[in-house]
Amino acid sequence: MLKNMLKKKNNLLLLISIMLILSLSIVLVFIFVKKSNSTISKKVRNKIGMSIASVDGNNISFSDLELRTLASKSFFEKQNFEKVGVRIDFSTPEGKKRLKVLERMVLNNLIEGRAIENIAHSKGISVLDDEINMALKRAIDKSDPEFAKKRIELYNFTEKEFAKHVVRRELYINKLEDYYRKNNTADKNTIDKIKQVEQALKSGTNFSAVAKKYSEGITASNGGESGFFQRGQLEKEIENKAFTMKKGEVSDIIESDLGFHIIYINDVLNDDSGRPMMVSIKQILIKKKNFAQYFDNLIGKMKIQINSPDYTWDSSKNRVIFKDPSLVEFEYALVSADNNVE
Repeated sequence: MLKNMLKKKNNLLLLISIMLILSLSIVLVFIFVKKSNSTISKKVRNKIGMSIASVDGNNISFSDLELRTLASKSFFEKQNFEKVGVRIDFSTPEGKKRLKVLERMVLNNLIEGRAIENIAHSKGISVLDDEINMALKRAIDKSDPEFAKKRIELYNFTEKEFAKHVVRRELYINKLEDYYRKNNTADKNTIDKIKQVEQALKSGTNFSAVAKKYSEGITASNGGESGFFQRGQLEKEIENKAFTMKKGEVSDIIESDLGFHIIYINDVLNDDSGRPMMVSIKQILIKKKNFAQYFDNLIGKMKIQINSPDYTWDSSKNRVIFKDPSLVEFEYALVSADNNVE
């Protein structure tokens, strides 16, 4: 009997040992798969649906990141950038770094997209499958079929993938922006300030002087001088007003997503038919909180977690950044060079 008890005890210890070894093996495999960038680990991560990041507990999968990165890669490879002196070759050492920068941008975009959905759901906003399908059909069949089909082709998406990764996001953004406009009015100080500007102009004070004193736009120090604009180059609310005004006129208060504007028409250039073709304006802008600031404030309160050896979340800037300083420097140099391309 004692022999049997010892045998059972030894079997139990053996079983426990085997379980511990298996558990340790699973943990080690998990760590390898999570941290490694090898082809094998990527395939395993995609197969088991591991997440690259989470936004308030809502996961973003490695497979979505890979699909979107490959789509963006396809976009750049199919575009012709030779006119601006840029040749994209992702097979070279520098090209592989460019692809890594592209992946970082895609991950940032995926996190923002998930955050937008989270905010929308908290406001009772949703996007139904029928809405996505209708928007896709409208884009392909009616609105601008060539443009829509070109976008799908450039990104190498199926229509289903295009609907999920592009149309769905755009619908959520549009709905959330509409919600923001309807539920966020300017604060009293902003309204009081633009009325003060209006009163100063009505009392006869020179427009440039008022702009220098009150405007919060980038042209304030230049008396609000903004130059000539064609149709399509101004905020639509300003454009709708500016192209109906005459030289020397001052507008009423105009509200846009940026804030409150008052414009002065320096000059109007007409086409051969006498229709206004370009307008030269001075502008006074009193800023109000906009959607971008609203979103930035809300995403800053979310718990963002990134499960990658390459990236981390910078909560001070609300964006994904590289852990490797050399890639940070490479991206900075790349953006600076791209901005200097004529």
